[in-house]
Amino acid sequence: MLGKIRNIKLPFWAKLMIFLIFCSLFVVYSIRLFYIMPIDSDYSNLILEASDIIGGNVFLNGWIQTGISFLTTDLLYYIIAVLINGISYNAYVMASGLMLSCMMFSTLPLSIQGGSEA
Repeated sequence: MLGKIRNIKLPFWAKLMIFLIFCSLFVVYSIRLFYIMPIDSDYSNLILEASDIIGGNVFLNGWIQTGISFLTTDLLYYIIAVLINGISYNAYVMASGLMLSCMMFSTLPLSIQGGSEA
């Protein structure tokens, strides 16, 4: 039975539609999950840092940072979200959704190649 399923040849547009439907369902589920999860201090700090960077304090002068810098990973998404939503819970949800979407769409080249070569 499983061998018959693996031998089904689908056109490219059908594979693309299946992938887009899966991504849409996953993003909708994840956004719902982000609304359910409470925001913690790390994410609230990122929202405040993004707001301060937008306000002109690009080097975050006066901030006492921990040894972990989210400048090259998460902060870009939070800057975009704070630009659109301001300092709010929706900025957290949007930034998390942006990060998830970028992660999902970065897998597209692997899924087109079949995952055997990268």
